[in-house]
Parts: sequence; C-alpha cells; structure tokens
Amino acid sequence: MEKIIPENLDKAIFMPLFGLDVDIEDEKIVHKKKKERTPETYIKELEKFEKKCEKSLIETLSRIGIDARVKTDRYSLPHQKEVVKILQGESYVNGPYEFHRVARDIVKELLIQDVSKIRFYILINIKTDGKGFAGMFGQIEYKFRYYTHY
Repeated sequence: MEKIIPENLDKAIFMPLFGLDVDIEDEKIVHKKKKERTPETYIKELEKFEKKCEKSLIETLSRIGIDARVKTDRYSLPHQKEVVKILQGESYVNGPYEFHRVARDIVKELLIQDVSKIRFYILINIKTDGKGFAGMFGQIEYKFRYYTHY
C-alpha cells in the first residue's frame, strides 16, 4: 500500500501531525524544536496517528457490542466495504485531526449494516494540492476499510 506523500510538508495542516520535540528535565520544559519534516517522518507519524484512531474506534465499537479487530499486517486485509470521509482543513489546525467527526459516520454505517464482528484498518491521506480552500488549508481523507465476519 503506497502512501501519498505531499510535496510541501511545511503547510499548516501538518503541524498537529508532526508536533514538537520537547526535552523535559525536572518536570520543566528546557528545549522545544520542530520535528524534522521528511517523507520518512511523515509516514511514521501518519501510521502512528492511524493506529491511535483504530484503537479509539475499537474502544467505541466494543461499548456498543461490535467485536472489532485490526489485522497485524494491516494493509493486507482484503476489505469488502469502505467508508470514506474527507475533513477539510480549517483555521483551527487540529480540526481535521478530531477523529470523532469521522467515527460518527463509521458507527452509523456499521449500525445500519447490523454488523456484529469486523476486521478493519484505517488508511489516512493528507492532500494539499488543489485550488482555493483545499490548496490553502489542505484536507484529510480517512478510509475505513472493513471485512465483515458472520
């Protein structure tokens, strides 16, 4: 599975993803610096975010009685269905990273389908190309791909 790596990793939409490297001594912050924005760190941070979203979704689905699991080799899962949600970048840079906005649509889809057991993974791509608003603020595309067990 190939990740789409945007050309310009210095855009504002990447700030929540990369964050800052912080050194802490004696419970005080002594040094802050920007994390290096390379394609390798981009992929690493994006996969970390995907796993965080998957964990959150597993916890949410378990509360409503849906047995959800992620395969160890995540992208090799042959998915049957897919839910795609695109969140536009905004002046509040953390906005498109708020996974609960996406989780609502996923849970709604699973409840409509009356699913009780699934295997899934989440694929996230950040797009910064385009004209107008999408080019200026970017957008995050969440793909929830799943396989239903019976």
